[in-house]
Amino acid sequence: MDSMVGYRSKPVGWAAARLDDLVMWLPARLTALALSTVALSPDPLLTGRRWAQTPASPNAGWPMATLAAGLGVRLEKPDHYTLNSVASLPTTTEGHRGVALVGRAGWLAALTTAVIVGV
Repeated sequence: MDSMVGYRSKPVGWAAARLDDLVMWLPARLTALALSTVALSPDPLLTGRRWAQTPASPNAGWPMATLAAGLGVRLEKPDHYTLNSVASLPTTTEGHRGVALVGRAGWLAALTTAVIVGV
């Protein structure tokens, strides 16, 4: 919602943007936890939380920062934010590792949900 209408320069959308922030608060942090879990180390989550508030979004920084820490790469949006500024931008190999890590985190989330729901 906030990416469509939640800009400060627009007269509408404030409520939708805040609702989006509220609804996504827990999923963003659970995603970061899942990424750290499938990386088999608490370090990405612990390191990434230092950068999680760098992006303007109160939620998007958590999974992005955890992934940057887990891969040991710099993720950035020029003129907006840089996560893990001391590292290099990802190579193609690291990009593939990132996609695999996100895929495993997705499977972990689906399996956890299935167990909780009792499927």
